[in-house]
Amino acid sequence: DRYNYVLEAKRVLKPGGRFYCDNVDLASPAGWAVFEDYLLGRSDGFLVLFPTAAGAVEFALAYHRHLGAMSPPLQARVGIHVGPVILRENSALDTAQGATPYEVDGLALPAAARVMAAALGGQTLLSRAAADSLKAPRWRLVSHGHWRMKGLTDPVELVEVGESGVAPFVPPVDGAKAYRVVQEGDAWRPARQLP
Repeated sequence: DRYNYVLEAKRVLKPGGRFYCDNVDLASPAGWAVFEDYLLGRSDGFLVLFPTAAGAVEFALAYHRHLGAMSPPLQARVGIHVGPVILRENSALDTAQGATPYEVDGLALPAAARVMAAALGGQTLLSRAAADSLKAPRWRLVSHGHWRMKGLTDPVELVEVGESGVAPFVPPVDGAKAYRVVQEGDAWRPARQLP
């Protein structure tokens, strides 16, 4: 699996691009340094880009383990989506004043944010696009159906990824920004309205 990750990173990276391939120990300063290399945005959460969805899943599961081992244990929500983005490099002056090295634009950004917002604490959700991009996943995958998400035209199938006995593997709850839908013919109806 590691070999395939390296081959995929080599394929998708531009000349001079970087990738990290190791077992990430988030409890160590070096582990968090890896996180900082991928960090592209932060506010009340953070945006991290990876060369593959598998790399993002590996990081997310290590992140959950790290937070769960803290005293007291903490939980975070993680959403992973695969889609095109546009990266714009910030100036050295902006970066020195606290800006991230790049600004990220594209429809994949709000999609990833909505997938994350639907997750429960300790849960990693993938869009169907992200789940389909995993080649021979070694983790458990559970579909939670299709969800209508604020700002997105089409419903998104949400797939939970995790390790048995660790991940919650329960459906997200309906909320103001995301709710489960069921297709009836050509239309999508809120699942809560069905008998």
